Amino acid sequence: MAMIQVHRPNVGQDGYIAGYQNDQYDQEENFAADTLVLELSETPFDVDSIVVNYNGQIKRKDVDWEFSAPNFITILFADPYVTDYSSIPYFEIVYPYI
Repeated sequence: MAMIQVHRPNVGQDGYIAGYQNDQYDQEENFAADTLVLELSETPFDVDSIVVNYNGQIKRKDVDWEFSAPNFITILFADPYVTDYSSIPYFEIVYPYI
């Protein structure tokens, strides 16, 4: 049996990640590129650890979205067809926070 434990020093309270957050946003209106900004409910531990999912598709950092401090995600792509989906489109953003 193997046990792996990872600690990142000087991060959050007592050097540990406080937890993992799963923010979900319904997107009922069409949006243009660079106009949709989502506010995260917590401050991410690391920008590279953020996973942005739009309607089941993982979106790429710096191509499809960008982060700005302290906790904002700007969507860089446009979806003018939001009203054409059979169910309400959504963003799901998962990340560790401090």
